[in-house]
Amino acid sequence: ALSTTIVHLIGVRGIIEDKAILAEAATEPLIRMIHQSDEKISKCGSKLLGDLIEENEIIRHSLLSTGFAQIVLHTLSPGTQPQQQSSSSSQTDTSIPIHVKNGILDVLLKLVTTAEGLEPLSVLIPILEEMKTNGEQELKNKAKKILSLFAGEGIKASSSSLSSKQNDIKIHELEDSNKQMEEQIKQKNEQLSHKDEELRRERDENERINQELLKERQEKEKEKKKANDAEARIQNIEQEKNKLKQENTKFKENKKEIKLQSPQDVPFPLSNSRPIFLPFEYLEFPD
Repeated sequence: ALSTTIVHLIGVRGIIEDKAILAEAATEPLIRMIHQSDEKISKCGSKLLGDLIEENEIIRHSLLSTGFAQIVLHTLSPGTQPQQQSSSSSQTDTSIPIHVKNGILDVLLKLVTTAEGLEPLSVLIPILEEMKTNGEQELKNKAKKILSLFAGEGIKASSSSLSSKQNDIKIHELEDSNKQMEEQIKQKNEQLSHKDEELRRERDENERINQELLKERQEKEKEKKKANDAEARIQNIEQEKNKLKQENTKFKENKKEIKLQSPQDVPFPLSNSRPIFLPFEYLEFPD
């Protein structure tokens, strides 16, 4: 197997310095494999590195002393980008895939169960505690196992790592809070903008209705004035008719009085004599 070959190459070196360098050179490409977006390649890298850890103490010592804990911390932290990406990959997702985190936890679990002197890994306790609470179920289970092994070995988080992690969590919470506030402010502004638009439309509609009511009132006033003028003319005409009727009645009464005057005032023929003519004012002419 490939892991056996790597272990053999490390073992044939004569001095410890060469073996340490070879161990680091052997683990680095495997860690890169674990961070690949291709899940099969990632799992292969995780298995090979786990086998090396189990078979070789130098590999275990190399991982504990060359910053492997920081790589794990970076990989498990939320919102971080993968350390290595394939040159042919067009991946745009900024978060580390779950299979990469699973692979790193598998390697870490193998290291914790086989290595001694685990104090350098104490910096991982805060992130593992967080993952145990908020991570995916599979990640939670692995985080619980590793934390249990740490507790069994008496490994505790250092005050500096706790303080740093707490600060990171607080910063993350503040950033989330700021984002929520910005989103709420944006929503409020949009609501106010919509409300202003509704008020403007309502104001314009009220203005239009008022103009229509004013126009309708003016039209009614014009119609009322026309009706009043027509009624006044009708009354004048009626008054004129009544006046003429009264004058006509009076005229007829006067006419009757003239006809009823005594007969001696009216000319009549006398036998063998000429007629007698009355004064002009007593003469009656036909209508």
